[in-house]
Amino acid sequence: MKSHPSLIDEQGEVRELTEKDFAVMQPAKEVLPTSLLKTLRIRGRQKAPTKTK
Repeated sequence: MKSHPSLIDEQGEVRELTEKDFAVMQPAKEVLPTSLLKTLRIRGRQKAPTKTK
C-alpha cells in the first residue's frame, strides 16, 4: 500500500483535500465492518411532518 501524506499537520490543522485524496477514497460499505454500518445507518426522508404550526 502506498503511503499518503498525513491529513493533519504539526499544528493539528487539517489540510485541504486534493483530487488525489478523493481518487483513493473508498465507499464506507467497502471498508467499515457491518456492525458499525448498522449503527451508523442512514435514514431516508421523513414521509410526513410530525408537527404542524
